[in-house]
Amino acid sequence: MASDGDRQKRARDDDRDRVVAALDDAYVDGQIDADEREARIAATLSARTLAELDAVLADLQVENVLPEPEPSSSRAPVIAAVAAVAVLGFIGWQIVGDGPEPPDSSIGSVSEAESAVTGEDVVMWSDVENELSAAAPSGKGIRVPEIQGWSGSEEDIRALIDAYREKRGDYVVEASFRPEYATLSEPLGGADPTSQVWSYYPHDPMLRSSAAASDGVRDRVLVDLRDLNLDQLFANFEYALTELNVEDAQLLYISVNEWNGAPQIQIYVRAKRYSNEVGYLNTTLEGERTSVVAHDGA
Repeated sequence: MASDGDRQKRARDDDRDRVVAALDDAYVDGQIDADEREARIAATLSARTLAELDAVLADLQVENVLPEPEPSSSRAPVIAAVAAVAVLGFIGWQIVGDGPEPPDSSIGSVSEAESAVTGEDVVMWSDVENELSAAAPSGKGIRVPEIQGWSGSEEDIRALIDAYREKRGDYVVEASFRPEYATLSEPLGGADPTSQVWSYYPHDPMLRSSAAASDGVRDRVLVDLRDLNLDQLFANFEYALTELNVEDAQLLYISVNEWNGAPQIQIYVRAKRYSNEVGYLNTTLEGERTSVVAHDGA
């Protein structure tokens, strides 16, 4: 009979990627906010075992994305707190019940940190609700002929943003770009804030819509894609690849979202061979770096 020791098996890159995708879903449907999403993603990337990944998702309503544990009489670990300390990117963990020790963070100290104040005007949903589109039918597709097999390259990201802006407008709640897929969460017009997620996967050469859903808030900060300096974004990505002490670094994800009341860009990279070797930086939409967290070499 299997024991809880089975959950101490080492996590794979594929396991971590599925947990990150589940956290994106939990963020989009309002279970967690942007700060907690960032904290849980950082914990996911540093997780070494399946038990640590179980803890990240334990209190969320998400599809089971991890290998099923064999029957055991012991309790599963439960998250008591997962919190990000503003800008510094450190993760606070407390586990109650039977479970693993708090994971060692593989993300190092802050090498550069500034105020999160941005130079852009903050756009609220209530400011532009009359400019926003109505929901598209679920499953509707936007063709992006410039993309010949999605890889998360600069050319892919530019083409996807251009296609979205042409067909749906200049505003997003959030956009996330990964080597495996991309999502853009579109704010919709109406009596209350609602949004619709558009997704692009390599197997389907269309940017496709999901069903619209309420954001569960009275108002929210939006990202105006006209303020997004793509040239500087990709210059910062090149910086992240070479300057964050991550060996043979590759893109983990680029996210454009709201943090601390203003739009921001997050750029995460990790080593090709060692998935817990991670570094990241945050910037304004114009590209000014507000925090840089290099891998500590441990």
